[in-house]
Amino acid sequence: GFKFVALDFTAPLKNQFRYRLKGFDLDWVDLVGEHQTTYTNLDPGDYEFEVIGSNNDLVWNDRGASIRVTVLPPPWATWWAYLGYLTVLIVTVLLLLKNNTRRQRFEAEKRYSQRLQLYIESLEQATECIIIANEKHEILFANHAIAAVHGLVPTAAVGQDVVTALISDGAQKAAVTQALELTGRFEGEIAGPPTAPNQTTEVTIARVQDSKLSESALVSISRDITHRKQTEAELTDYRKNLESLVAERSVALQREISEHKEARSELAASLMEKELLLKEVHHRVKNNMQVISSLLNMQADAQDDAVLVSLLGESQQRIKSMSLIHESLYQSDNLLEINFEDYIRTLATGLCRFYTIPGVEVQLEVLVDQVALELDTAVPCGLIINELISNALKHGFKTGQAESAVIDVQFVKDRDWYRLKISDNGCGLPADFDPKQSGSMGMEIVDILTQQLEGRLSFQSTDGAQFLIEFPAVERKAHE
Repeated sequence: GFKFVALDFTAPLKNQFRYRLKGFDLDWVDLVGEHQTTYTNLDPGDYEFEVIGSNNDLVWNDRGASIRVTVLPPPWATWWAYLGYLTVLIVTVLLLLKNNTRRQRFEAEKRYSQRLQLYIESLEQATECIIIANEKHEILFANHAIAAVHGLVPTAAVGQDVVTALISDGAQKAAVTQALELTGRFEGEIAGPPTAPNQTTEVTIARVQDSKLSESALVSISRDITHRKQTEAELTDYRKNLESLVAERSVALQREISEHKEARSELAASLMEKELLLKEVHHRVKNNMQVISSLLNMQADAQDDAVLVSLLGESQQRIKSMSLIHESLYQSDNLLEINFEDYIRTLATGLCRFYTIPGVEVQLEVLVDQVALELDTAVPCGLIINELISNALKHGFKTGQAESAVIDVQFVKDRDWYRLKISDNGCGLPADFDPKQSGSMGMEIVDILTQQLEGRLSFQSTDGAQFLIEFPAVERKAHE
């Protein structure tokens, strides 16, 4: 602290002061009634304390009093103390870094040791023989599979030359050594150890370099492939046998194909010959029927009896209906079936021309599905149509009737049934008409042929006569 007084003894208590500490106070500090001041917690350094005073009249002196003061730092804040602090800090940091480096190295070595142990255990579990040798070809590690593959004890193999330990044949040993010197790698098959002369071993030896390219090592992987070689040999024999069998079978198949082609050619020729013969048969049957029809016509021309002439004409029409079928088959590409629509139109038109009614124009209406019938079905159907249309033309219409005559022929297929309906708008049937007792040869023929087709016959007489024949559209047994 600082104490100060002013030399005015009249009223010393009225003296006033102003002071400041350069380096700490920014301006003068007024002090009344006091003549001392105190500073604490000053920073180390040089200061100058100045003070001025006034008398009772408040006249300030121009020159005051001053004193220089030096504040020394405490011992812990001196430069040598800070130097000590810095030294301790540096030593502490270095110790921490060294300890951390040592700890990291220890952890890295521990992890490396764990990984190395894991690798070793994994290599021990492998079924292939794995060997690691240094750049001098001395074995450093060999897993337990070396005993099964090469007949060596793992501990006894350590330190041996890897090429000498694995290969006993001199020529193979020289070839492996040369390959390693030239390319740093060998892949191939070697003979088994003396204890297993029939064994075949597949070996791969490769030179590897560390990351710093300062040292190299050899890694060998080998496996017993005796079973695989035996399997390959068996497969080779099997393939040869199979190829031989396929070749033999191919020759036999080629021979069978040639024979089949020849048989097909012979069959085609035979079918063509039979087709020509069948066409010739139909042609001759048609011609013979035409001859018979002509003979009947000549016989009718020579007769004076009208009844006999009519009977001969009816027989002639029946023969023409059958002849027309053979003619259609002769002209058709299919000798087994006939286009029944064309056949019905031709037959019905021919009957209308043969049975003319004076003063009556017959209108023919034909509705036929596109069906193809076999000969055994077409012939009875043709005869039935011939008889029913003939009866309608002979007995259904009167001479000179005003109404035009209409004959309707329908032949349709409904699922498994054929339906043949022939109707007219003539005078109809007698009230007591019975096809089985009619005494008409034509109706008797219709009834017999319907039974031959395994069908059923029905009729009615409403606005003319109508006959309906239904028979199955399936293969039927032949009738004698």
